[in-house]
Order: sequence, then C-alpha cells, then structure tokens
Amino acid sequence: EAKVGPDGPVWVPDWYNFIVQHNPTPTPERGGYAAQTGKGNAYENPLRDKIHGRIWRVVSKEAPDYDPIALDKDDADELVSALKNDNHFWRMTAQRLLVERGNADVFSALSEIVNDEATDEFGNNYPATHALWVIDGLGLRAKDSRAEDVIYGALKHKSPAVRKAAIQILSRTGWSEEALIKSKVLEDQDPNTRLAAIVSLAEISSSDTLGKILYDISLEESVKADHWLSKAGYAAATHHRT
Repeated sequence: EAKVGPDGPVWVPDWYNFIVQHNPTPTPERGGYAAQTGKGNAYENPLRDKIHGRIWRVVSKEAPDYDPIALDKDDADELVSALKNDNHFWRMTAQRLLVERGNADVFSALSEIVNDEATDEFGNNYPATHALWVIDGLGLRAKDSRAEDVIYGALKHKSPAVRKAAIQILSRTGWSEEALIKSKVLEDQDPNTRLAAIVSLAEISSSDTLGKILYDISLEESVKADHWLSKAGYAAATHHRT
C-alpha cells in the first residue's frame, strides 16, 4: 500500500511472500501435510519471508527541496501554524498533537482559521477542516458556547469539506431538529456534504417533519440518479417514518 510520506514523495513497500494465507492450518486430509498453528492462529511455515523486501521512494523531478520540520507538542503556536502546512502528514500530526496537548488556550486561533472563508482552486480549505476537528477533539463544544457558534457557523462555509466536518461533529455531539432544518444542510449543493447531512438524521429523534422532508428529497431527480444519496435517504426514512 503506497503512502505519502512526511517529505512529500510517495513511499511504496514492495515484498514477495510465497506463503500469504493464514488459515486454515493444513492437515494431512486438507493440504497434504500436518502443519503447526502458531502465534495469531496462523500456521507456521518456513516459506514466510519476514526479512526480504524493498521500499521505493517515488519523487517528482520537479519537486522542491524538502525542508524537514519537527513539531513540538509544547509549542502551541507552531502546532496551529502547522495546520496550514501543504503536506497532509504534518497537518494531521499537528491536529493530533493539539488534541493530545489537551489545552483550550488555542481556541481563538482555531476559530480564526475556521472563520477564514478562503478556498483553493478545488474549493478546499484544509486548515479549517483540521481546526474544526481539533475543537471537537478537545471537547470544547461542551465547555464553551463560543465553540458551538464556530461549529454552527462552519455549516455556511464556502468549502464543502468544512461544512461536512461541521455536520459530522454536530451529529455526533447532538443537535436539534430545528437547528438542522434552519441550517439548510439537507439542501446542500455538494452531493458529498448533503450525503453527510442525510446520514446525520439517524442521530436525531424520530420526526414527522423530517420524514416529510426526506420524502420530498427522494423525489428529486438528482437524488434518484445518485446511488448513495438515494440509499442514504431510504435508510434515514426508516427512522423518520410518517
């Protein structure tokens, strides 16, 4: 499985293993010989190669020079800044360290990032998405009403991915039918974001109003033509039958 490394290039592990299966352990009746079952319930075989292999590092000839960085868990400003890094690995690492740090002193900085409506050429704002998940990871919604305002505000963000993250956070931590309808996320123009909104209905108490909304959504031609939206609507409707 190829992975993008912290330095930008794609790293590909490459190995060959004559024996790849784990079960069932061969017997004289099934397999032709008596094998021994070892650790992890996988049968023992000397042909399992755990030593030889290669790792390929695939680098573009046009890639800029890599400047290594080292994130410090105790440097809040550096971690917040790293949420804007152009490398996904470092953004995720910064997100994780901010949550593990467990300090709400970064809330204002996170809010500023979420409230930034700028998007790239593909309509993304990765820093805002990561900042939202840090706010969620720190449990700030339950501790600070300002955090709830920031998350609800993100439902109107220009980036579909940011809106989707806000939907997922609110549905996990509880939101009301009134707030959901008012946000108009069930009408979102981005199919992936709208899918998250429909799926989130499973976390809300059964409602005739939501059932009727789902029925109207199911009649839309764009929904009928979308495999996942139509399936999600059907699944949510079983929870909000009128």
